[in-house]
Amino acid sequence: MNPAESTLPLVTVPARGQWQLPSADTVKTALEAVETPTEQVSLVLWLLDYGRHHKLTMAPLAETIRKDGSTLSRVFSGKYGAELDNICSEIEHFRRVETERAGFGETPIAPTRVMKRIGEFCDLARVSQTMAFLWGPNQSGKTTALEYYRDANNHGQTVYVRMPVGGSARMFMGALMRACGISERNAYEQMRDRAHRFFGPSVLLIVDEVHQAMIGRSLKTVTIELIRELHDLSRCGVVLCGTDVLPDMINDPRFTKFLGQIGNRGVLRMRIPSAPGKADVSAVCNAYGFPPAEGEAAEKVREIGRTAGIGALTKYLRMARKLATNRKQPVGWGHFLTTLATLATWARGEEEA
Repeated sequence: MNPAESTLPLVTVPARGQWQLPSADTVKTALEAVETPTEQVSLVLWLLDYGRHHKLTMAPLAETIRKDGSTLSRVFSGKYGAELDNICSEIEHFRRVETERAGFGETPIAPTRVMKRIGEFCDLARVSQTMAFLWGPNQSGKTTALEYYRDANNHGQTVYVRMPVGGSARMFMGALMRACGISERNAYEQMRDRAHRFFGPSVLLIVDEVHQAMIGRSLKTVTIELIRELHDLSRCGVVLCGTDVLPDMINDPRFTKFLGQIGNRGVLRMRIPSAPGKADVSAVCNAYGFPPAEGEAAEKVREIGRTAGIGALTKYLRMARKLATNRKQPVGWGHFLTTLATLATWARGEEEA
């Protein structure tokens, strides 16, 4: 197909001489129509997702890769052609810079063993096109690891969506459309069809907080069926992540007949331990700039990890590092202990000393 003959739709609503960004499924279809390599499609979709996340229109998004809005519009519509080496090299450079900048943010990512295991688990689900189950208690690091995996692979390979509270099919479909960069201002059937076209054998769908569709004595069967149908028709890998209620619901006699169709597909299963291991605790502390803990600090760190999980420990470390920054001091365990003492005073309703 000649790129110049492409008739695929592109949203070009003017906004002070700029253009609004198109839907991700439209861009993906346009690039695949001109036989753009899969790796380059992934990069272009990453840039599109970046623009949507930062609420950019075409021209300012194009400036991030040193191009003009007209050029980027042609890329998104497939009219630029399949030869995107120059464009993609600029996107790769920009993504690398953004990753380095993120490392200076307030939430460093610790290379924990749990994160590594979850990454390998997601890789296997995607490559084997399997429906997989991942569960564990709150604050065990599941969501952080999944979001990190999503950011590393992004929309070319991975779509991450949180199950909305209530878990209805319409609510989930809306969240799925937003995660895919597709307009949700369509009829339900249209959104479902666009989702089927967007996903494929090389894509992984991660549904976090999936237990929201399986809470109490009710089950959102239409929502679960939607996920199953998406897996069956597109042959994409699926990771369903939730709390410990997830395997309980799958094995509940009341729902066995229906959920058995899902459970039988889930040959991959992983439970995250409730308490982090010593190596993971050390990795998190080191990521926030803390030296090895000793004495009272070490005891508090072990207690928080054991009783509240790695997520809660991370929050305390973040607050302690902020305290050190405010005082213009190198971060140390004194800031950590001061933070814990201050929070305990607040919880008792007492005045600070």
